[in-house]
Amino acid sequence: MEKQAEYVVVIPGVTGPTYTRAVQQAIDASVHWSYLPEVHGAVTIADVPPNRVLGVDVSHWQAKRDVVPVVHMDWEKCKQAGAQFAYIRAGSVTAISGELYEDFEFRYNSEVAPQLLPTGYYWYFRPNHDPMAQANFFINLIVNTNYKLYPWVDVEVDGGLSPDGVANQLQIFVDRMDNYLEAPVIYTRGWWWNDNVASRSRWGNLDLAIARYVNLPEPWGNPGDQDKLRPRDWTEWLFWQWSADRPPNGRGAEFGAQSNSIDLDYYNGSQDDFDDEFGDGNGGMLLEERVAKLEIDVELLKSEARRHGWEV
Repeated sequence: MEKQAEYVVVIPGVTGPTYTRAVQQAIDASVHWSYLPEVHGAVTIADVPPNRVLGVDVSHWQAKRDVVPVVHMDWEKCKQAGAQFAYIRAGSVTAISGELYEDFEFRYNSEVAPQLLPTGYYWYFRPNHDPMAQANFFINLIVNTNYKLYPWVDVEVDGGLSPDGVANQLQIFVDRMDNYLEAPVIYTRGWWWNDNVASRSRWGNLDLAIARYVNLPEPWGNPGDQDKLRPRDWTEWLFWQWSADRPPNGRGAEFGAQSNSIDLDYYNGSQDDFDDEFGDGNGGMLLEERVAKLEIDVELLKSEARRHGWEV
């Protein structure tokens, strides 16, 4: 059963106990003392095709959690490498017992990533468990976060149900999300969707995040592509997860992950299109940019104080 252990974020050289004390307290109190990633070196900005915006999607697999302290996803490095948005796994439900849980790294990622990048969240859906309870749990996790991107529902397992059964359960989840927050984007694979989810008029009205790991211009419709690569209920896609760990892309470190690989995504449009749809695509500022801005603000305040004859 996955549960989020309590943790305290420690900024090296700024706050918190020493490493030795952190380890001891983690043993004594079952508390993870989590250090922010070490300062990173120079990074290379990733190449992005025209009319695409590059992003990542992550979960606890992009952190290193088998050590004390936990080493988190380095969001500063992720942005420097060229990511313009991020999707973060909020949680799921256990396959057999049906226990709802939040992703181990949800709390950390949801606090840090939105300061740097436009962020959205996704839920790993299991249709063999209560879809209303799953939707409610997902809504409660993300409703008060600073998210800018449409939520995703990850649909890639059938839970032993028939295509009609999967479709019925998914529609309940989607309707609940739509009524209480907003309709989710469907994340899936074309061939899997066509075989495992019955068609519904609802699906075509939702946006699509398609998964297909190829270095081609489009996720489907390229010369030689089979028809089944396109989910039958869509003719357009909004997001494309085009590279991941099958086969391993080996680009985790490049984007600040502790894992060997990382999921890379495209938004279907230009940066201007992205900004029009989701707001300011620049997200937050890097640490160096925030420090520079604060220094300028301080100097302006000093100048204003001197103008009034105040001591500074």
